[in-house]
Amino acid sequence: MNPLLALAAVQSVGSLVSSLTAPPAPPLPPAGGKLRGGALSAPQRRDGFEEILRTEMAGRKEKAMPVQFAPEAAQKLAQRGTRLDGAQLNRLSAAAEEASLKGAQRALVLMDGMAYVVDLGDRTVVNVEDKNRLAGLGDLRVDAVVEAKS
Repeated sequence: MNPLLALAAVQSVGSLVSSLTAPPAPPLPPAGGKLRGGALSAPQRRDGFEEILRTEMAGRKEKAMPVQFAPEAAQKLAQRGTRLDGAQLNRLSAAAEEASLKGAQRALVLMDGMAYVVDLGDRTVVNVEDKNRLAGLGDLRVDAVVEAKS
């Protein structure tokens, strides 16, 4: 056998043996746990998925994207002499956000005796009608109906 080849084989067997006899690496701490003097501490409490989701949903409701009005919808409101105050606009925006979070694309929002058709992609009110006259609008093509909370 070639002496260089024999030397390489001995060296590789030697490094394999030394790696098997080396002391084990220190254990990794579990997610949320810490090593204290070589012993593992209990993992720190983490909020569950439901708690995180609830917190995020609450934050989104507070920061609902404001709605805007298409010219036709704004004109209908003006013809009726209806003017929405800041609180009503916030309620309308929150209702649109609620429908959007449930996966809707276009929602009918009922608020204060009025019905607002909102395109949720760009948060635009595209139609406004008295709640009692909805039958006259025909096919609204909405996939959600939401009542704005007081």
